[in-house]
Amino acid sequence: MRLLGTILFVVATLAATGSAQDGTKKKLGKKEQEKKIIAELEVALKQWETAFNAKDAIALAKLYDVKTDVIYDNDVHHRSRKSLQKQFEERFVTEANQKQTITKVERKILTRRIVIETGVWENAGSSDTTRPQRGRYSCTWMKKKGKWLIVHDRGWGVAKKK
Repeated sequence: MRLLGTILFVVATLAATGSAQDGTKKKLGKKEQEKKIIAELEVALKQWETAFNAKDAIALAKLYDVKTDVIYDNDVHHRSRKSLQKQFEERFVTEANQKQTITKVERKILTRRIVIETGVWENAGSSDTTRPQRGRYSCTWMKKKGKWLIVHDRGWGVAKKK
């Protein structure tokens, strides 16, 4: 009986210690938490830019939520990852030399899992003169199952500054 009591005491002590340590890990200060979120989103945005410039429509589409809501400068409303992937595949065939850079990124952290991002995109090497070569975007990132995904995205062309 004494052995059982000792085992229960050790298990309870380890469980309490583990919970306290987990709580310490989870309770980052607000500034540290914001830095962590920004760093994670920097990685996600770099993945987006890299996939776009590599013409990898599958990798690019995986950065969007399955039920995403996207409208870009071509005014096509995409409500699924699959639809968006198809658009990227078609675009990469017709614009094989196009490269995109994203600058002037700003983020508004709403919660630990929801962030609004805005920025400027610019295309180089495009052969389609009917589409803008520079524009702005606003998107909503949501962290789902540990991964940041774009759930809402709007992009529009603007005249190039002289």
